[in-house]
Amino acid sequence: MNWKTPIVRTLSSIEMEARYLLSALGNTRLEPPIFVVGCGHSGTSLLLKILGAHSRIYPIHYESHLGFHPEKAGKMSRTFEKMCINSKKARWVEKSPSHIHKVSILEELFPDAVFLVVLRDGRDVACSLKRRTGDIEAGIKRWVDDNTAALSVIDQPNAMLVRYEELVTDFEGCVTKAMKFCGESYEEDLENFHEYHLDFQAFELKSKWVSAIFKERSKGVSEHRSRRHDQIHQRLFDGRNTWQAE
Repeated sequence: MNWKTPIVRTLSSIEMEARYLLSALGNTRLEPPIFVVGCGHSGTSLLLKILGAHSRIYPIHYESHLGFHPEKAGKMSRTFEKMCINSKKARWVEKSPSHIHKVSILEELFPDAVFLVVLRDGRDVACSLKRRTGDIEAGIKRWVDDNTAALSVIDQPNAMLVRYEELVTDFEGCVTKAMKFCGESYEEDLENFHEYHLDFQAFELKSKWVSAIFKERSKGVSEHRSRRHDQIHQRLFDGRNTWQAE
């Protein structure tokens, strides 16, 4: 860990707490959270970016894996609430694809939460994972394992299946259904989701002035994170059938 990381964490936390106390005084009641889950490389980051463009929804800018650490849920969820309130949003959305294996735990922690389960053609997902890891068989196994887990989730009343292929071919129709399921309305600005900045990173920093002081914090970032950051800031593109070129 870079020696500056603890300093950045502390300053960012102080700023967030100050903004929270000044703007909300701790009395704001948020609406139920949204969790985006599924197999990685299926479009989960894309859906997070789209939802985060909504006027009422705040996107958590890192994968918290909260369901794997229920003992930290209270502290982490309060942090999410502060981020949300500071941004003048009504609810937050979190994206950790691996949460598809921890839905039951998240339901206990957040009884009113809703889950958007993203599904994409397994051939495209496996090839995408291969480009990241070099192992096509591991990509296939991950897709099978994650979507097998999804089978027990998608029939629940608090979960909805979102197909990547429908998202890229009928954006408004697909997003409208997802928003309605979450109790929200479709907004035209969602089509311009690529225009707003989301600093998706590996840890819980979210401070513009702290970032300005410690610009070096982005150095040494992994190739995967850099690629993902670029992907979620580009216009919607049709990534279907990319497996045919492999």
